[in-house]
Amino acid sequence: MAVGPAVYVYDTMKGQANSYVQVEDCTGLAADAVHLDWSLDGRFLRVNCARGGLYGFTMPDGEPCELGAGSAAAEAEWATTTCTANWDTQGIWPQGAAHFEDINAVCRTRRGDWREDECVVITVDDFGAVRLFAYPSDVGRAAFYVSAVAWRTLPPR
Repeated sequence: MAVGPAVYVYDTMKGQANSYVQVEDCTGLAADAVHLDWSLDGRFLRVNCARGGLYGFTMPDGEPCELGAGSAAAEAEWATTTCTANWDTQGIWPQGAAHFEDINAVCRTRRGDWREDECVVITVDDFGAVRLFAYPSDVGRAAFYVSAVAWRTLPPR
């Protein structure tokens, strides 16, 4: 749970049914937490704050960790990608984006959902654009050209 400039981690497996046990708190963010991602193995948490900072924490102890190149967290496979500012989404920022808030949300596909062994990331920004990028999206890498869209109709439940 993210509340203000801290993230509180709860274990839903301990304790009684429908109860939550706080196991750690991750503090030190410069502003309110706005996006967070877990590594696939649950060993790392990365968080964006409202000022655009990227923070890493090890689990289950909640200690700050490096996210830069060569770090264990940088090499981790991430279960989700919702942090708009992270090393894997450097290329999503539109030319002229002046503020961290210009990108409102990102979401990455799972490996293979797009093409075999590939991922894409979709972004939504303040300029009204929905854009699709290869993932990871490096600086200078262009968005895919989208020529058509359609809604998928699901069978009734």
